[in-house]
Amino acid sequence: MKSIVLTPEAANRTIQRMAYEIVEQHYGEVQICLAGIVGNGAEFSYILGREIIEISDLRVHFMKVTLDKKNPFSHPIEVSQSLEFHNQMPIVLIDDVANSGSTLFYALRLWMESQITSLKTAVLVDRAHKRFPISPDFIGVSLATTLQDHVEVIIENHQVEAFLI
Repeated sequence: MKSIVLTPEAANRTIQRMAYEIVEQHYGEVQICLAGIVGNGAEFSYILGREIIEISDLRVHFMKVTLDKKNPFSHPIEVSQSLEFHNQMPIVLIDDVANSGSTLFYALRLWMESQITSLKTAVLVDRAHKRFPISPDFIGVSLATTLQDHVEVIIENHQVEAFLI
């Protein structure tokens, strides 16, 4: 049985709030890079980025981050743009759901030796089952779930909806 976590209307309000938080945290910056994890993370980063562009003067750059979520050391992490392009720029790493924190944890390796100005994380839904020391900086909704629960985020036509399954 599915129960709705976020309706499209609630998701829009949540995304707008997250955009304002990101803009406030990056006050004085000229540009920012939103690095979305391929899949819903990348789609969510574009939706969030459009909102940031609408409410601020920040120049928003987008990057897709591709990694094997189940076995992160089996393939190298790939990015859609050169990491050097984003030197001296703040980065926000974005995914749709934070379950154990492993995806964000492994994706953060990309910037270990780069010259970015800051690195923050954002998720639409945060669950309280962390196995890794990751606490997202920007959270749409925090859920207290069981380990058996599954959160599904559906993004279609730039509309976001989330369900607890």
